Amino acid sequence: MAILIANIGTSDLAVKIEDYYIPVGFDRNEPNLDYSGLTEDEKIMWEQQKLRQEYVTQLLCPELNVAVDKNNPKIPFYFRELTEKLLNAYQQDEEKWHPRIRPGRISGVIKTAVEKFKVQDIYIFVTKQKDPHPQDSIYLFDILQKWFKKEQNIQLIPEIIPADIPAVDLDNLLDYYYGVFVKYISRDSELLISLKGGTPQMKTAISMQAFASSINKQIFIDPVLSPAKILAGEPSDCLLTSYWRYMRNQKYQDVKILLEERWDFDGAIQLIKQWQETLKFLNYHLEDIKISQINHLISQVFRGLEIANYCLNLDWKTANEIVKNNSAQIPGRISNQVKDKNYNLLLNVYTQCRIYYYDELNQMANFLVGVSSFYEQVLEIIAKNLGQKKYYPDKGNRYEKRDFVDGIISKNSKHYDSWLTIQECLNSLNFWCSKRNRLIHNGEGISIKLMEDLYFQKELLLQRANEYEREDIKNACAPKSILNVMTRILETDFQLLPNQYQKYVGRKADYYIYSAVREWAIAQLMNEGLK
Repeated sequence: MAILIANIGTSDLAVKIEDYYIPVGFDRNEPNLDYSGLTEDEKIMWEQQKLRQEYVTQLLCPELNVAVDKNNPKIPFYFRELTEKLLNAYQQDEEKWHPRIRPGRISGVIKTAVEKFKVQDIYIFVTKQKDPHPQDSIYLFDILQKWFKKEQNIQLIPEIIPADIPAVDLDNLLDYYYGVFVKYISRDSELLISLKGGTPQMKTAISMQAFASSINKQIFIDPVLSPAKILAGEPSDCLLTSYWRYMRNQKYQDVKILLEERWDFDGAIQLIKQWQETLKFLNYHLEDIKISQINHLISQVFRGLEIANYCLNLDWKTANEIVKNNSAQIPGRISNQVKDKNYNLLLNVYTQCRIYYYDELNQMANFLVGVSSFYEQVLEIIAKNLGQKKYYPDKGNRYEKRDFVDGIISKNSKHYDSWLTIQECLNSLNFWCSKRNRLIHNGEGISIKLMEDLYFQKELLLQRANEYEREDIKNACAPKSILNVMTRILETDFQLLPNQYQKYVGRKADYYIYSAVREWAIAQLMNEGLK
């Protein structure tokens, strides 16, 4: 559902005085003003601000009984008083005043919002300050609400800024507008914003909150100042502006943080999906060829992140399908690592353990699941390398699998010394593999602190343990040493990993597929953001 929110101000009211609709409180010009369509008399009327003011002070103000201060040419009357008395007159004699009133520039904004975006909810921010201010818009709103209801059957919804918040207090305005965004606007809304009215602080606050919000589909409606249209009482033409480059940079920075600090490929995918929806929305409403051009790059990044995310879930087959279907879009240093013969499950599990433990993620439940998978993968690969895969007890527990491998390696084997090292390492992991199951099933949870506490309670645990548990407790390595033990296994002469993958082993090594995807995706987004 599309929603329009708008500030209103003195440029949003014109009253017909003799032959022209004169803006009663608008006292400035804007850059690149379009004078086309003006007659000579209209041009004089517009260019001579003093003349326009005289029409208001000498003709309209006396008609409405509004006080005029002839000694103050800059502010000869109060806009609040004029609109209050105009409202009273309008309510008493609608037939006379309705055709003389025009909403000014806000009329073009509402016309654009209704016709192009089918807006139904229109929220107008109104000032009614504690100490009445000459420029307060409370009565202007009532005039506009009555006019739009009669003219177009459009209902305006007032959002009155609390009386104790001055219209120039940016901090409090930011807080107020934040509350409005939370109250009325959902993340899935199409948000249209008009900033032309109100104080500079009101404009800044509403735009800052729009940029900071999680609303992905937002467009600013900017009425074009046309003297000819204002004097004729016609709605302003409007420009649609999205500031999508700012939104893009903000989105890319969020993706970068998720990948660099959390290895969160799924979170990054969700942000990219949202950005794709935003681009689709903007591409439909705006004429900007750049928007459609970056869609191709975003799709590439999306596919790359998907590959990493599927690998993180050990679903290399789906990752491989993505590579096959998008070979031209995925760089070789990523695609080559997930192709049928190149993907390495053991390295993937080991790398995931590094990710979960290092980089301050502290995802110890996932970490210990990975340790258990690593343990069994090591044994399965050894059996396969020794030609004993068909005899390997796939459905046995890890002790049975370890004993099977121990039984097929004789003391005379060239692998014997390496196996002794691996066996010693595996024995130091048994305690943690067992504890992982019990902690999860007993609902106690797992954390690095809990693991350290358990390790320092080994003597107490030994007193309560059975014969098999005591051996595991005695051999257990410290929690901080688990990854070192795993690394030591991979560095043996058993060649558990192909030579080209040894570069991914060790504390300072790259993180296999994940480093490649992360670096490539961030580079693509950051480089595009500089264009």
